[in-house]
Amino acid sequence: MLLRTGALGRRDVDAAIPWFRTAAEQHLPEAANALGECLLDGRPNPTVEQKEEAVRWFRMAADQGPSMALYNLGRCYERGSGVGKDLDEARLWYAKAMRAGHAPARIAWERLTKP
Repeated sequence: MLLRTGALGRRDVDAAIPWFRTAAEQHLPEAANALGECLLDGRPNPTVEQKEEAVRWFRMAADQGPSMALYNLGRCYERGSGVGKDLDEARLWYAKAMRAGHAPARIAWERLTKP
């Protein structure tokens, strides 16, 4: 986590990814979500493959319930990152994240439900 955020003075997403991947492969949802975030947002211009992999990790984490993973899936569907753009699906994931207590999901959900 410290390498991803730069809390130790330097941000090194490439060094963080193997650590998160190892933990995510042990089915730790927070690690799977963090790995997805690294792949999707950690570097400029992620590849299509990185975006698709991020979605797989977000989905694995979301199946175990962390609200941030639910929110991140909503973002992917809203933006068409790693999946086809689908605003109905984005609203669904944002609603799940809201029910799980993720406050920013309400803002995203409201933005997509306004006419």
